[in-house]
Amino acid sequence: MPKRILVVDDNHSQRMMIQSFLEDRGYSVITASDGEEALEKATQQKPDLVVMDVKMPVMEGDEAAMHLKSKEETRRIPIIFITALRTEKEIEENKEENIFAKPVRLELFLHKIKELTGE
Repeated sequence: MPKRILVVDDNHSQRMMIQSFLEDRGYSVITASDGEEALEKATQQKPDLVVMDVKMPVMEGDEAAMHLKSKEETRRIPIIFITALRTEKEIEENKEENIFAKPVRLELFLHKIKELTGE
């Protein structure tokens, strides 16, 4: 059974690019366009991993992540953040492990997904 990944981004083209990339590699992908929708889908569909943009309307990614981590049924779901607010250099300097700068370097991104889903 393929791993299920919830991709959350308010940017339609970014969301579809990540969805296509993951589906081409055999993952089952669910999408959401904001943090509120992500909470609903994560609770209902229990993905193996969430990929979430940091800055979104309605509910931002960090707030949605806080809600996911506070619920028993979703607290163990790993989260990868994607952001246009930081550069790769800033992320590396701060040793932030589960965050990727946009545009996402897809092979490194895929490696992290495999690591977090136990593949």
